Amino acid sequence: MIVTDKFIYIRLQKCASTTLTRYFTDAYNGKAEGEGHVPAIKAIDRKLPLVASIRNPFEWYVSWHAFIKNDKRYEEIYHKNFKRFMIGIYSRKERCFPWCDFSEMNKQDIGVYTFRYKLMCTDDWKPLIKYWIRVRYIDEDLEKLSAVFPTINKIKAKRYNRSRHQDYSKYYDGELIELVFRKERRIINLYSDLFVTKFGDIPDYKTLKFIPTRNKLLPRYEVQ
Repeated sequence: MIVTDKFIYIRLQKCASTTLTRYFTDAYNGKAEGEGHVPAIKAIDRKLPLVASIRNPFEWYVSWHAFIKNDKRYEEIYHKNFKRFMIGIYSRKERCFPWCDFSEMNKQDIGVYTFRYKLMCTDDWKPLIKYWIRVRYIDEDLEKLSAVFPTINKIKAKRYNRSRHQDYSKYYDGELIELVFRKERRIINLYSDLFVTKFGDIPDYKTLKFIPTRNKLLPRYEVQ
């Protein structure tokens, strides 16, 4: 996490965390504390508001898949075919990495994306983050944040570690869209107003119920 005098930034993989880490370090004289991606619960005692970045879950998986392609740490779960990769990680039952407990995900019937974002919540899923930076609208949201917390050094956020892949919508078929919505339903339910997707209205499913939301670009679901 990056600690400034005004707020604390909590990092999450493949959510522009390198870009934002460098930006908050330079623009707010932030200091890195802890190792890598620290759960938000470890920062609430500081009495400072928490900032984190968020990304469309469909886009997040495509970016993560492209990013780990040549990383030997992920050989056990990686597959060149995106759909086989997704079905594989959703069906795993054993723990693979300290931050990626597939055993726990399987028990809760959630995906990696939701498991990571649960670190931004209390045990009963109450969100701990006060200010969200949307990955697709970084410049716009950083400008809004600077209106609340003026920067010490006025700079633009430079992009780092961008994954190379096609538009995320090209990687999904109906079956995979349904699977992602089911596995990531808790976080989609919490933050659907922050997401934008190209898939339009999605059919109802056995475990999900459609609920209208203020964001007309994305349907909202809750567990029945």
